[in-house]
Amino acid sequence: MALVIDGTLSATALRAQSSPEDYAAGEEAADFVEHVFVEPGRAGGVHPEMAPAIVVVEWSRGRLKNSCPCRRRGVSTLCQHVVAVGLAALDHARPLVQLPQTVEPSPTQRWLAELSADELRQLVLDLAATGPDAAGLMDARVAGAAGDAAADAAGDAEPVHDDLLEVLELIDETLVPGDYLDDADSMMVAEDAVDLLDDLEALLDEGPAERLLEPLRRTLTLLRDIQESADDGAGALLGASQRAADLYARACSEGHPDGPELARWLAQFRSESMVAPMLGLEAFAPALGDAGLAAYRTAVATQHRQRGRAHPEGRREIERMVLELADHDGDVETAVAVLGHTDNPPYGAMLARLDAAGRIDEALRVVDLAVAAGRVSLRRNGLLDEARLLDPGDVGFRYLAAGRPDDALRALRGVFQREPSDALYQALLGCASRVDAYVEQHDWAMQHAQARVASDGHAALLVTLLLAEGDVDGALGAADEHGVGPAWMDLAEALAETDPARAAELHRPTLELHLRSADRHSYALVALLLTKMRGLYDAAGTRADFDTEIRQLRATYKRRSLLMKELNRSK
Repeated sequence: MALVIDGTLSATALRAQSSPEDYAAGEEAADFVEHVFVEPGRAGGVHPEMAPAIVVVEWSRGRLKNSCPCRRRGVSTLCQHVVAVGLAALDHARPLVQLPQTVEPSPTQRWLAELSADELRQLVLDLAATGPDAAGLMDARVAGAAGDAAADAAGDAEPVHDDLLEVLELIDETLVPGDYLDDADSMMVAEDAVDLLDDLEALLDEGPAERLLEPLRRTLTLLRDIQESADDGAGALLGASQRAADLYARACSEGHPDGPELARWLAQFRSESMVAPMLGLEAFAPALGDAGLAAYRTAVATQHRQRGRAHPEGRREIERMVLELADHDGDVETAVAVLGHTDNPPYGAMLARLDAAGRIDEALRVVDLAVAAGRVSLRRNGLLDEARLLDPGDVGFRYLAAGRPDDALRALRGVFQREPSDALYQALLGCASRVDAYVEQHDWAMQHAQARVASDGHAALLVTLLLAEGDVDGALGAADEHGVGPAWMDLAEALAETDPARAAELHRPTLELHLRSADRHSYALVALLLTKMRGLYDAAGTRADFDTEIRQLRATYKRRSLLMKELNRSK
């Protein structure tokens, strides 16, 4: 007997919706498909040509749909990979299906089959009169029939699903995964997606949310599939995909989805997606409920055991899911373990969790790891660096609090050697002053700065440290002897009141450099430097001479219209 799953997936349907060549190729490869699964509305597996990606065949409204990494954009027929997976799914499900068996009817069944309609009605009434149990059964059947009739009448009066069918059809027409999209095509698809999402959000505002669960999930899935084969340099597709994810999370929280089913879908969607928006657990936790969270934990644990078969981004997403669950459950130990096993451990994120839990000893061990890995720095730009790097001053004072002053000074000196600066110099001396080591660390830092002169070719670091101590004359002497380097602006600021003419001259090399480059992006800086120098020469009493120099500069570069425009703007 031919097997049909959910009334849709069958060998006949696969043959009807594919080309003869693709069906023949799918038949040959079906035996080699691995990791086959069958779920309500979908089946999938790993085709040898597509490994390690998972090929999925979906069905809804009686039609099979292609979801394969080969992504044949605009082609409605099934590819050979989906055919192979579909046939493998049928073979996988066949042992689980109980085929009907032919049973001979009993004498009572044969007698009932021979009764007329009037005789059957009279028999039912006679049986109902035999006792209260039979009468109750009759009343329940009558009430159920009345309810079904009322529901049918309501459906006839207002076909509430017709508009959703139109929305689903619009989604499938608007978002068609397929061939590679360049950046321009991605922008156009993203614009269409935004218009579609505007309509979906308006429907969600009208309510009820339950009716938007399937359309929004479908939109999110198709956008993900499109994004995985597109150049989305501008991030337009990602933005649309994130909006779809946010709307779907909202629909789930306002509606009443099946928690376990949502949990299984969420875990699988995240682990299978090479490019996907943020679908954090906290956004879906209210909709999952206790049963859904339990199913989510099981699904994530399964994905974690099988993560070796996932693509790299899928493995990272699985780790993120495990981390989210640990944070949701307050399981600090698991969270820190997950973070610590990544290629580039986010020591800042690990430390934040341990601090919040008051686990001081474990936090200090993380500090030791970060110091050994060279992940202590003041150069922390944005949330990502704050999660990965530790602040040098914080590290030093943690060691001091733990009674480890030598480790504190050693750690700060190590950072100073890698990225010397005034701020790190102050952090080192601040820490040293607490353990009566100020003079020793001060002399060490100055010796290090003097040693850097030869390799740097200038005395910028030494000038910076001397200025930090208020030794302007010493900084000026070091600059005259070895060159000021990139510390020219700090030295100019320090000389602005006592020697404005010298301060103005410190700006001149940078001014001449940008004038020689003829780079229109530097013209704003040229105007700023001229303005700054004019003010300093004015303070020195030689502004008239510099105004003459500016007029000569305008004559020399009069053909640079953009430079002239910038000078005019700055007056």
